Parts: sequence; structure tokens; C-alpha cells
Amino acid sequence: MSYSELAEHARYLGDEVKLAAYERALRGVLGDRSGRVVLDLGAGTGILGLLAARAGATLVHAVDSGSIIGPASEVARRSPHAASITHHPVTSTKLELRDQVDVVVCDQIGGFVHEPNILQYYADVRRRLLAPDGVMVPASFRLFLAPARSDPIRAQLDLWASHPAGFDFSTFHTLAVNTEHRVADDEVNALAEGVEVAEIAADHVDRVTGRGSIEIEVEDRCDGLVGWFVADLGGGATLTNRPGDPGRMRRWCTFYPLEVPRTLSPGDRVELDVDLRPLSHAVTWRTSIRAGGAAPVTERHSTLLGAFLSSADLPAGDAAPRRVSEVGAALREALTSAERSRSIDEILAEVGERWRGTPVEGYRINRLRHLLRTLTEPA
Repeated sequence: MSYSELAEHARYLGDEVKLAAYERALRGVLGDRSGRVVLDLGAGTGILGLLAARAGATLVHAVDSGSIIGPASEVARRSPHAASITHHPVTSTKLELRDQVDVVVCDQIGGFVHEPNILQYYADVRRRLLAPDGVMVPASFRLFLAPARSDPIRAQLDLWASHPAGFDFSTFHTLAVNTEHRVADDEVNALAEGVEVAEIAADHVDRVTGRGSIEIEVEDRCDGLVGWFVADLGGGATLTNRPGDPGRMRRWCTFYPLEVPRTLSPGDRVELDVDLRPLSHAVTWRTSIRAGGAAPVTERHSTLLGAFLSSADLPAGDAAPRRVSEVGAALREALTSAERSRSIDEILAEVGERWRGTPVEGYRINRLRHLLRTLTEPA
């Protein structure tokens, strides 16, 4: 195990707020069930499985494909619950069990929930390993965004734009502006209470969209949007990483930058929206800031523009002739239509007509819509 991995799990174990909430949830969930078989998904040190056993689980399947499962199994062997815990050194998607489990518990949650791909793993477990009346801990998430200042993120963005040593690093500036950043509680200052942009189940893998309008409460610099969650763990327990909350768990928040910082005053308004695709790991965020009586200033960014591909990332030896795909041809036509200042709905109604009634109609239309939102801007 590396130093960073040990340090990460030490932070998890030292988070008393989180551990108390999970134990309260597990006691509530397991106390109402006749079956008490638990799957600890991404078990790590095994702490959640140990808490489940102490809460009354008759059997715990601790699943983790990393080397940490070795020392974790030793911890379990030395505990009073050794007979109740079985360790599986595999990725959960490859796990096969004779009987389905009653409860799935997991702590692999990112600052804005989706980052560690937990939604996909939860969906797989729900489909294959969880009993029809089984429950997940957490059960659901509410997602929030707020305009915020972050001195460390702004310093990083400014560095890339400053010509270090006299060289142009603006390529990295573009990547950084279109990247999800992790920020600690003391690295971010929200300028308002925030707005709930979505509520999703723990196994939700479909597109997530949300928007909101926020009135600024303080005078400060806005560097972007900060995202956090409130998790419904079940059993009456909740957990949040909301910045500044005295009862928050020790989990980073997710920061979505603005390219240009904006000074805001009380009464100014920020319109925001987010488009999250868990399966493709793509997030697009848009902010429109109206300060005083000035015209709104809008920025749109996407992690699709934050992924840098080098020649080493591309398949080698692909000498076959290429042709434009159906989606590519539609995108070319759609971008031409966009130049005539037509709305996305108008463009899709015309360009997407060729797919009407086909099995992939919805997929292609949504894909084209997402590309148009990323590659165009309001006229």
C-alpha cells in the first residue's frame, strides 16, 4: 500500500461524524429485517462491515479488489465478529454469490457523489446481488451547487495563464478550467446557501440535469461553483459534506471553475445549470451572472474539454479508411444550422428526423444535444 492510500483510509477512520451516522443507519436498517446479510462494497479497511456485524448482521461479504483487503481481513479476524465476515478479493462486478444479500453498504462517495463511479457499481449490485426488497446504504443523494470563492483553485488557474518562465501554458489553463477539482472545507467559501439541482437514487446511472437561480448574500469574488451532497443513509440517518457545516463529514467538495473571476455584491444573481452523465464521466456546467444592472455574463464549461489525449492514448496501426458516422454527419449539419442562430430544439427537430422510430433514437438525440450544448453558445 502507498503512503497516500494509508493516509486516505486514516482520514476515513478518523471521521467520527461519518462512522456514527453509518452505524446509526445500519442499526435502523438491520433492526427491521428478518434477513441480515450485508455486502460491504469497496470495503477498504472493512470498517463498515465491522459496524454492520456489530449492528446485528449475521453475515457480511466484504468486497475489495485492492491489496488493502489483506490487512483488513486480519483486523476482522482479531475482532469479536470474525465468524460473521467473509472477504472477497475481487471487483464487485465479478463477484458471484450463491444467495442475494439484504443490505448493501458503501462509502465510496465523491464530493459531488458520482466521481468514483459508485453509481455504476451500485446499479450492478442492485441488478445481480441485492434481494428485490433489499436496501442500499446510502439510499439516495440530494445534490447542491452554489457560487463560491476558492483561493487555491484561482491560484492554480492564474498560474497556467501567467506564462511561467516565459512560456505559454494556456493549453493547461483550458484543461484546468474544464476539470472537476477537489477542495477541502477550508479551501472554499460559498457565497450563498446554494440550490438543490437534483435528487437521485444510489443506483442512478442515467443523465442528471438541474438548474437554479441564486441571489448573492455577501460581497466577494466568485471563482466558480462548489458542489456537495446530502445523503439519506436510511434508518433515519443523513450525512453531508456541505462546506462550512459544523456537522459535516470529512469529505472534499467538488469545484467547477469559472475562467474569469467575477466580483459579486449582495443582490446580484447567478443562474446555473449542470448536466451530469455518470456512464461517460462527463459534466457540463453553465453560469450566467447578472451583476447590478449590467447584461448577464455567461460561461459554459465541460469535462469533455478537460481530457487531453496524446498520440499514446490513441489506437495504434489503424490504417483503415475512415468515414463520417451518422452522429458525426448530424453534428456537422447541426453546427451549420447553429450558425444561423437556431435553437437546439429547432436543430434537433430537423436533424434528428432521420432517426425517428429507430431503436437508438433517444440515445443519438441525447448525444447530439449534449455535443451541441458543449460546442455552441447562446447567440
